[in-house]
Amino acid sequence: MTTVLEQHMKHAPAMKLCDDGADATVGARAERLAGPKRRARVLRTASAQFALTGLHGTPALTLAKAADISEAILYVHFGDKTQTLQRGRRNQ
Repeated sequence: MTTVLEQHMKHAPAMKLCDDGADATVGARAERLAGPKRRARVLRTASAQFALTGLHGTPALTLAKAADISEAILYVHFGDKTQTLQRGRRNQ
């Protein structure tokens, strides 16, 4: 049986996840996506990051770095990390 993280990695091979503040890049850097595809990638990345470090173990800055966006963009477009987690679950 595959884990949630493995499932997300199939969909986004260039996803970056942060563990203990260190960047771990999986695959090559993805080219910039537009609109709904970029939003879906950010939510998949956030879901995978939450699966790795949990809600309370994941600072918003870590989510933003993993998704390759600024922390301000995360808050403006996705809300706080609890809202991001909920949106990620609905997006699956």
